[in-house]
Amino acid sequence: MPDVEELSAAREKRFKEMKMHGVIREIIFYVAFLYLLMMVAYSNRDPRSSDVYNTVWNTFLQCGPETVTPPAGSGWGDRAVLTAGPLTQITSQEKLWRWLSMSLVPRLYPDHLVADPALNNSDRVALVQEDVKRFTVEHNAMLVGRPRLRQLRVRNDTCEVTSVFRGHVHGCRDTYGPVDQESDDYAAGWQPANSSDAAVTPWTYRKASELDGWPYWAQMGVYNGGGYLAELGLDANSSLGTLDSLKEAAWLDPLTRALFLEFVLYHPNVNLYTVCLTVFEFPQTGGVIPFPRLFVIRLDRYVGSFMSVVMGAEVIVACFIVFFTVRELRLICKQRKAYFAEFWNWIEMLVVTLSWVSIVMYFYRLLISNQLSAQYRKDKERFLNFQYVTMWEELYQLFFSWIIFLSTLKFLRLLRFNSRMSMLWQTLQAAASPMASFMIVFFIGPAVFVLFTLLVSFVLVNMFLTIVIEAFQRVKHDLSMQQNEYEIVEFMLGRMRALVGLGNRKGQVQPASHGYVTAEPDLDDARLQRVLKRIDLLVDTLHDECPDLDDEEPVVVAESKKRRIISA
Repeated sequence: MPDVEELSAAREKRFKEMKMHGVIREIIFYVAFLYLLMMVAYSNRDPRSSDVYNTVWNTFLQCGPETVTPPAGSGWGDRAVLTAGPLTQITSQEKLWRWLSMSLVPRLYPDHLVADPALNNSDRVALVQEDVKRFTVEHNAMLVGRPRLRQLRVRNDTCEVTSVFRGHVHGCRDTYGPVDQESDDYAAGWQPANSSDAAVTPWTYRKASELDGWPYWAQMGVYNGGGYLAELGLDANSSLGTLDSLKEAAWLDPLTRALFLEFVLYHPNVNLYTVCLTVFEFPQTGGVIPFPRLFVIRLDRYVGSFMSVVMGAEVIVACFIVFFTVRELRLICKQRKAYFAEFWNWIEMLVVTLSWVSIVMYFYRLLISNQLSAQYRKDKERFLNFQYVTMWEELYQLFFSWIIFLSTLKFLRLLRFNSRMSMLWQTLQAAASPMASFMIVFFIGPAVFVLFTLLVSFVLVNMFLTIVIEAFQRVKHDLSMQQNEYEIVEFMLGRMRALVGLGNRKGQVQPASHGYVTAEPDLDDARLQRVLKRIDLLVDTLHDECPDLDDEEPVVVAESKKRRIISA
């Protein structure tokens, strides 16, 4: 019979081999999943997107003043000779109109259009080659549809004027908000509209549902997806004419709170779209605040051989997600409540949940992208709103970034069999509780410090003021602490005025000083002189009768008697 110890050793060795094979399979399996997941994630962001972003930004938004020679008879006139400065220098409505007509239009519609004033716009465009007529000034991007201006306004008298200026100020406009938003239809120049006129003009309000618009968060607030629309033309002449008519009719006025500039460019060399969504905000204090944003996205994903590989990776990743879902459901049914006590199980649940959400968002994004492509093929001259697809693109990237983060974090758990990684993980586990307490103190500490500084400063300042006020009150009520130098000076000045004959006027009261002599109101100058002579006579008499007295004592006696006589 085999030895029991040998059987036990062989059994333990077999268990270790099985565990080793399971760990190796799990590591290889998860490494493959993580690699394919990162391939799918990073394929959504083309590495050339940054170059496209910088090119569009520098060409259309941050372009400086430059000389542009317009074609003869193009209708641009002298205003196209010198273009306006960059968008960030726009601070008023006048500069905004100048930038639109002198910087944006010359770059969206370059000078390859035929400039024959005898031809109308349709004939002029027809003479241009079909493959270049929609390209912008750099000839590397194509304008998709028309550019569009969308204005949001507030109603008049949405705030209250103070009573002082109520008769001089007519109308007060508050900040933009859903309650104060203007949504009525008007005629040109914001005049009352005729109810029988059903034509859609730049003075007609369009709801967000009509425009497929969504709320947009700019620098100063959140704006509605509707508004008053003004679409530019297909060439420079018609676009400039639209801008001129809007400016002359004061389409932008003090009631304007936001102006959206929206256009889409397609870059055929790299198969990317650039969505320009620039907001010009008009605060109630005046001026213009530009808020430009560019979104570089890819709608037609599966173009080229590499994207076919990415499609296969996406299918395999979806199979991985299905496998992980089934595995976690089995574990939940087997372990029940104990499953939720493990930290890594929560990480796995988050990865699976976010993955299914991303799969749903992927197919929905693909659906709306195909709808936009169909709309463009149906009518290439209409404006296409890419705001909705851009929003879903950003959300999809956000969810996918969390999946990558959590999957990478979970991969660290597979390295727990390495002694160094295990020691690192155990160190983090041992430091988890103290670290949590430290983080609480770390985030609460600055607030407590600021509160402590304010309270201590307040207490110290109050203590200082209390000491000063208490000392002042004590000195004010304790007359013995006050010196008599000021009273002696007042007395000397009074004697000098009396000797030169500049005594107090009748009825004027000499101010009293802490129990000293106060002149009576009916004591005139003559009476004062008689009193002073009597005092001198009394002093001389005392000197004659008491010649042995000290020199200082008669003065004190005479001074006290003098006071009594004057008081009498």
